[in-house]
Amino acid sequence: MLSAIFLIFLTSVALNINLNADTYVAQDAQLPILTVVKLTEKTSVSVGEKLTVTIIIKNIGNSTAYNISLFDARPGKWGAIIEGNTNMSWKQLPPNTEIVHSYNISIISASTYIAHLGRAKVVYYDNSSNMYVVYSENPSIYVQIKSGINIDWDKLWRDVTVMESIIVLILIVPLIIIEYNTYRSYKKEISKKK
Repeated sequence: MLSAIFLIFLTSVALNINLNADTYVAQDAQLPILTVVKLTEKTSVSVGEKLTVTIIIKNIGNSTAYNISLFDARPGKWGAIIEGNTNMSWKQLPPNTEIVHSYNISIISASTYIAHLGRAKVVYYDNSSNMYVVYSENPSIYVQIKSGINIDWDKLWRDVTVMESIIVLILIVPLIIIEYNTYRSYKKEISKKK
């Protein structure tokens, strides 16, 4: 959603739209407008499993973009092995064409179950040497961290629930018996006084 809003904003800025008596007039519509999408082939991986990251740069404008440079964020705060280039450059991208760039990543360690892959940044120029910068979204993947022990979490949860119930019964039942005996003693004392 945010990238769509940014794209609309970028489009309106790049086209230099003026509001004039409820009429939209594009004064300079000969500009390149690039969009950047960063995708992964999977939404969930195990530690050590290879994952392909694909970045698609598309020119939706009506002019050629020049000197396109891709700077993809390198994963941080968790270990990864990257096979391929995260930074690339191309001389030009004509209108209604796209560049597809891919590389592989293997997560070798993770401290959380969600790994954010970061935003890809694209810098490009129009034919008048005006510079533009666009960013992709920040995709995330679920990392299945294995502890080395095969744990049946459903069984463990049931066992803990049963143990908690037993502990509560052990603590509560004597209190109920004491309370009942106290009540019986009180009733006896009341009936003796009558």
